[in-house]
Amino acid sequence: MKLLYKMLTPMDSFCCGCSLDSGIRCILTYYTVQAIFYILVVFFSVVMDMKVWFSEMPASTQAIRCGLALASSPFIAAGWSGVTYKIEAHLRIFQTWLLASVSLDTVLMFVALLGTGCSALSGFNGAGGAYACGALQAFNWTYTGLWTATSLYCLYIVWSRCEELKVIDTESSFKGMLDRSFASEKANLKKGLQYTGFFGLGDAAPPARPVVYGSLASPVFHGSNGIFGRRQHEMQFPPPGPDSCSILKRLTKVALLNLKG
Repeated sequence: MKLLYKMLTPMDSFCCGCSLDSGIRCILTYYTVQAIFYILVVFFSVVMDMKVWFSEMPASTQAIRCGLALASSPFIAAGWSGVTYKIEAHLRIFQTWLLASVSLDTVLMFVALLGTGCSALSGFNGAGGAYACGALQAFNWTYTGLWTATSLYCLYIVWSRCEELKVIDTESSFKGMLDRSFASEKANLKKGLQYTGFFGLGDAAPPARPVVYGSLASPVFHGSNGIFGRRQHEMQFPPPGPDSCSILKRLTKVALLNLKG
């Protein structure tokens, strides 16, 4: 088993072109719809007493199907979490459940096929009965083989993605986190441009940052703008008035403007 595990090479695409995440989403969608269908069949046929698909099956069989669907829900949710947030542990949980599900279904299907021989089937004793029985068995075995191959391929896709997440580069993960942080900060800064500056004018205010890096309890600094873009604050009260030269310049400027008018 270990030798076979070492010989396997993880795939890098699904169906010769799609990404592994797309393939896993298709697999999860199939099992999600299947679980919801089994639960709804039991609800409408047993609780609501309505005639729906497979409602003629025994109540015990429907209860077993509904119980298995409910028990599978946490594993399917773990698979969605793993493929959405790229968490290997969650995807491994879904992989283990998928392996158990495929193994159980394969064993049950082969047991059912072995019990459907021509001697066990009625209605094939007349003319053409041998041909009909052989065609039915060929169809059953072909369908079982295709279903088994497809299930193993889906299991292989999930395993390949788990192996890819296992050896993913840590630097690329941190780089992705930094890129998302910078993009979020830029979007927030762009969104708040109309509320920055003096009465909505001027440069955008820089974001506020904590004094202690990463601490939410420490006071913040930065994040404000000076009036008219000034960089210094007057600490004297009352503030010093303008000198005589500046007053003379302003009066001269006003007089010139009046002469021109």
